[in-house]
Amino acid sequence: MLRIAVVQQTRELFLRRLERGTYGWQNVGKRLVMRYSTTRGEVGGEVGKENIKEESSTANKQVAEQPVDDIVLPWEEKDFTLDHVDSLEPTERLPWETDTQTDGSNSDAGEPGHMILAPFKRKYSPLERVQFGRHEKKASSATVSSSSSNKPENFFNAVDFERDVKSLMVFKQDISSKQLYEKIDEFRPKESAISVRRYNQLVGDMKTAFKVSQLRHYVKEKQVPMNQSVKKTQLIKGIIKDYWKINVSEKVIDEIALNTEAHIALQNRRELFLLLSHRGYITSSWSRLGAKLSLSPENSELIVSGSPNIVSFVQVSWNELLNNVQSITLKLRKLRNFYETELHRQLPIDTLQELSNVYFDKVSENDQLYVLSSFKQANLAFAKEALLAATEYSGTVTRCLDKTFIERDGKKVVYKEYKDPSLSWYAVNDGPIYRLKLPKQRQRQSLLVDPVRASSLFEEVRKLKQEVDESEEKFQYNFVENKSELEGNDVGIEEIEGEEVSDNLQTEPSMPTGLNFSAISSALLHPTVERKPDWMPNVINATLGRVLFQGKSSDSNVFFHSNFPEVNKKLAQLELLDKDTHLFGSAGGIKNQFSNALQIKLVPDAFKKFTNFKDLPNIEIWFDVRRNKVDLNSCNVFVNEFESNYQVPLPEFGTDVKFQSSYNSMIINSEVDDNLSINKKQKPFSKFLSRIPEELLDLSEPGSVERLVTTIQSHTMAIKMDDRYRKDSIGNTKKINKNVPYLITSVSRRRSIELEFHGMPVIYEVVSNADGERYEVSILSDIDEVDSEEVKEKQLKRFTEKVFEFVRFLED
Repeated sequence: MLRIAVVQQTRELFLRRLERGTYGWQNVGKRLVMRYSTTRGEVGGEVGKENIKEESSTANKQVAEQPVDDIVLPWEEKDFTLDHVDSLEPTERLPWETDTQTDGSNSDAGEPGHMILAPFKRKYSPLERVQFGRHEKKASSATVSSSSSNKPENFFNAVDFERDVKSLMVFKQDISSKQLYEKIDEFRPKESAISVRRYNQLVGDMKTAFKVSQLRHYVKEKQVPMNQSVKKTQLIKGIIKDYWKINVSEKVIDEIALNTEAHIALQNRRELFLLLSHRGYITSSWSRLGAKLSLSPENSELIVSGSPNIVSFVQVSWNELLNNVQSITLKLRKLRNFYETELHRQLPIDTLQELSNVYFDKVSENDQLYVLSSFKQANLAFAKEALLAATEYSGTVTRCLDKTFIERDGKKVVYKEYKDPSLSWYAVNDGPIYRLKLPKQRQRQSLLVDPVRASSLFEEVRKLKQEVDESEEKFQYNFVENKSELEGNDVGIEEIEGEEVSDNLQTEPSMPTGLNFSAISSALLHPTVERKPDWMPNVINATLGRVLFQGKSSDSNVFFHSNFPEVNKKLAQLELLDKDTHLFGSAGGIKNQFSNALQIKLVPDAFKKFTNFKDLPNIEIWFDVRRNKVDLNSCNVFVNEFESNYQVPLPEFGTDVKFQSSYNSMIINSEVDDNLSINKKQKPFSKFLSRIPEELLDLSEPGSVERLVTTIQSHTMAIKMDDRYRKDSIGNTKKINKNVPYLITSVSRRRSIELEFHGMPVIYEVVSNADGERYEVSILSDIDEVDSEEVKEKQLKRFTEKVFEFVRFLED
């Protein structure tokens, strides 16, 4: 084989020289003569024992004219074999096998331009020369010479070499037991639970790193509860599970298993918003499955890492979500102008996007055309209704703010930031809101005088004793069925230790100093609309709450928040309005005196016709709730024909007051109308009621109100408004002959109870909706609109005084 390689290299050398000049071959006797021409002339050479000699010019010319393609090297002959090479005579050597000194002298003297190159010698790696005592001889054949067959050839075995090298690199060194224990403890995982894959890898690593004797010594020293005579693998498993207390779970995913990564392109801001909407519910669900998610620095890609199945699932589910995106278009130019000119606020699009999980994409600046996108149709409907509900507007409602106390107290009044979880989302959209507060002056006390006086202690003891005595009397009066038993029972509070005590509920009524009563009378008793005969009687009431300002100025936007939970601690001191009701039933059980109802508020659809939203009244639908189930047969539909609100801030008290005068009419009356008449009067409304699923009417389970809201808010309800007029864009009054589309803005469950304070009905309500619970307190007046103006003025004045008396009662 070596000779064949030498022949091939010789051939390549001749071919390279063939490119530099013109070569020729000629047989001269038994010798092969090579001739070629250079710039110096023709040079000839002879292959054999003799040196290269110059031939005649005639022979050179004949050889030079011989075509190159006809050259046939000796080893290219058909009958040339390896046997022929081995059978060559010893005297016939190759040119490079000649004496180097002779070749050098001849070349220097006569033919300096001629050079014969030998093939490169093979270089051996030192590793191949390493002998491990194992040799192998090739089987001699008839074609191999006797001299070559007798030479032993090195046999290199890679497996033996690897084994022997490892044995040479092992250095024995004595280590202490402490070092051995530390080395074994380094393999202990930090987690209490590992995957099956990591467990198997840990067993294999420890099996390679330590000997059986070392592991048994560790088990004996650490007192691992296991038999030390077991095999090496069992020793390692016992250390991991019994001593280290490592659990092996298939639910744990190694970082190594996250070997697949995919890049999901986010084409625009809409896709990024939808990905992170619903408080990150989509990405959280993918993470719980085991996917590792990250966003690119430009937020243009979602990088998903995990097992191939999980990555594929994320890609497929995201494509499915994008294919099911719901979209609608809205023109908000008129509504935006209404916000800025009438309400002096900005359209709360940014806050509404987060609240409703709907992305607002502005398409046109002139028309304020937006494309709303979300995964659910109900979210789109909620976004539309929330834009209208945030206005707190009704075409038939007027509002007036009393600034008496602001002007009276002047610089003494401060704007204190007000915080309440039950506040509407749009109230705090533009920043913090404030309530007027009058700081209380500190009373100076001398350090030399004991601040605790005997008279104050006696007064406190007297009040506590009085409350105990009154509680027994009120309980018997309100809840014991036979009141005749109390006639002979004189449980009095007339005298305590010889002193006469007056009832703290019977105080002289009075209004705050400087209150503009004439403005209240004008707003409540003199409506700016003409009363129609089909309207219900006028109702005047007062609601407790807080007058809130959007800025630290009385000229800023005003909200009235009716949540007043502080009244709960005073309810026990009030009596029930209905004296015939009792706490205990005939069977001895406690009776719930709260009446339950479901309230639905509707406003005209401003996106269909904006003039309807500005001119037409709002509508409320009420249903009775009996045994936690909505009774559709008890449906009553009220139209808010006119409402006048007069808000009075009371900085020196903990609550403010809103006086209200309202006129309502009924489209549907459950006491008169049955299903047939309702279908005849309001056919679209009757269809809407029939489509409500029966299971949504059950409000006994938690979250039932939210499910009901989500279902019915996605519908537009058409209401037939008879004998209604509205103004067109020119200002002309036209009669409405078609059904008016209304949108549902809120759905609430109301639990109310009627109490009594100095002969006045006090309505206490617990309002539950999708935003939580709030507590409302309102006081009803007994003013009759058929009375004369003078009588109504007196009744209103007395009612106003009792309202402020009730406010003082709550402050005590």
